Amino acid sequence: MKSKIGMIEDHGQASDVLPAWYTGRMMTDRWLFGLYTNDGRVILIRKILAISDDGKWMDVELVDTETGEEYEKLLPGVISAIANDRPRASIQIANIVIALDLQTS
Repeated sequence: MKSKIGMIEDHGQASDVLPAWYTGRMMTDRWLFGLYTNDGRVILIRKILAISDDGKWMDVELVDTETGEEYEKLLPGVISAIANDRPRASIQIANIVIALDLQTS
């Protein structure tokens, strides 16, 4: 029998599963972050909401459609929320190549 995958919402526990610099930062700050994927697209997110306890998936809050449209001019093919009332997505972590800030203070 397969065990159920749990989602970790605490950034301290998530850092144990996925020990990357961005895990704690992106789970505590609501900011503009970019997750570059292995196919060259950029997923625009505001926050990581949870990471699966097996380290394979993360739930995120995508940026709003207006921000997505703005960044589409700079980074064609960006991924943002399809509608402002539907900002959540699940991402397969293995497909992320780079995670970085896209906003300055």
